[in-house]
Amino acid sequence: MNHSKSVWVVVILLTFLGGPVLAVCPTADLNRDCRVDLSDLAEFGRAWLLTNCQKPSCLADLTGDQAVSDADLLILAGQWLRDDNRPVRIKWLGHASLKIWINEYTIYVDPVNYSPYYQLKDSPHDADLVLVTHKHDDHYSPADIAKVWRTGATFIGPQDVVTAYGQGQVLLPGQTKTIGELSITGMPTNNSNHPRANKWLGFILEVGLIRIYVAGDTNFIDEMKSLKDISVAFLPIDGIYNMGPAEAALCAGDIQPDLAIPYHWFNANPQTFASQAPCPTRILTAGQTIASDDWMANPPLIGHWPLDESSGPLAHDLGSGNTGQVNGSAVWQPGAGQIGGCCLFDGLNDYIDLPMILNPSAGPFSAFAWVRGTRPGAFILVQNDGTGSGRGWLVTDASGNLFTRLTDGGASTPNLTADCVVTDGDWHLVGVVWDGSLRHLYADGIEVAVDTVPLGKLLSSDGRLYLGSGKTPSVQSGLWLGSIDDLRIWNKALSPAEIPTP
Repeated sequence: MNHSKSVWVVVILLTFLGGPVLAVCPTADLNRDCRVDLSDLAEFGRAWLLTNCQKPSCLADLTGDQAVSDADLLILAGQWLRDDNRPVRIKWLGHASLKIWINEYTIYVDPVNYSPYYQLKDSPHDADLVLVTHKHDDHYSPADIAKVWRTGATFIGPQDVVTAYGQGQVLLPGQTKTIGELSITGMPTNNSNHPRANKWLGFILEVGLIRIYVAGDTNFIDEMKSLKDISVAFLPIDGIYNMGPAEAALCAGDIQPDLAIPYHWFNANPQTFASQAPCPTRILTAGQTIASDDWMANPPLIGHWPLDESSGPLAHDLGSGNTGQVNGSAVWQPGAGQIGGCCLFDGLNDYIDLPMILNPSAGPFSAFAWVRGTRPGAFILVQNDGTGSGRGWLVTDASGNLFTRLTDGGASTPNLTADCVVTDGDWHLVGVVWDGSLRHLYADGIEVAVDTVPLGKLLSSDGRLYLGSGKTPSVQSGLWLGSIDDLRIWNKALSPAEIPTP
């Protein structure tokens, strides 16, 4: 038997093979830790060299052919590769709800179709595991669990939740349960509205080298200080029933996760948490998914103004912290937008002043917003000159058609205009994409105009952005009359598959 040749086969396979996750421990898990890694290869090597291991009861006989051979080594190599290259994905469903995938294995934490996010409108019936932290109705909803539940799923929660639900496994703080290669550990929670005596839960989910901490509803407690090697920590920051942004930032400093993500906001500003936490942070938008192979990467969404505020002169940016200033008598309208709330502009002196976020000449970008207006010839999103030449990113013409004034400055470069009226009083999702050579206009998820001839580099501008106004707001003409909701800007050209849709 050529052992050295077989070792090279292992190396090659660990480079090229892949496959799906299993919900039970892999057959090549020779040391019974529900993971295939170097320690299992060591166990395999010992078995391979023992002549008395060539019998059906030998753990290293993975093929069941009553011998330990190259064929068994190939099985171990393939399963090792799967364990080392298994992305974990996490989708924030808004408020305190998460969806987590370990390849085909699907986990929900506190699945609730919570206002204003409403990310559980459908009934996917795809849950393998449902975890509930406690009994409050923004975390525990039997009706929403029914939307995700599928036959054979497992339900885990504290005693009072399991009793109320009528089935499931009770998990206590400090206790660990194992399902295949996944371990779930209960973490205690404590504050005046979630007393320790209730034995309500946070969760640590561990698979391979990835450890996800979902804190649940709690203040900063001593048990958090002993947490180690956390990959991602979801920390509540509302400051009403939980930690506020500053306390959560201190908590993140003690835990030192690879990535800290604020959730359970209510009216708290997640950017305050992000600016104070002494560790990497990321602010997610409802419905956004991150994956373990890139969740530390800088996201291409560089600006996101949900316009969900209920009062005050500030429009908070969840992308990069570029807070906008509301001018005039614009009115916040919670719950009246297409995604949560929106801002209502009177067409007289209302606009939102946003910091400079990108220079159009720097490369591809995309911008989308929901609008509902009744005045043709009005501005949606315009950039001031700064030290360059600002242009209207999204504008309407005298007939109410969507167009863009972004240009390379060429004498033969016209505005790009769509045959699509967006000032008819209905909501429309409008957007512009610059891919580095062509301008694309979108309305309601459909491309409605695109250049037929490539352009040069767009004109440079480092000026501020105005939402609802031209680049000289003091000149009160063409101001938006109606509502605007959920402005998003990416520093990339969105592909057709990535274009937002209604």
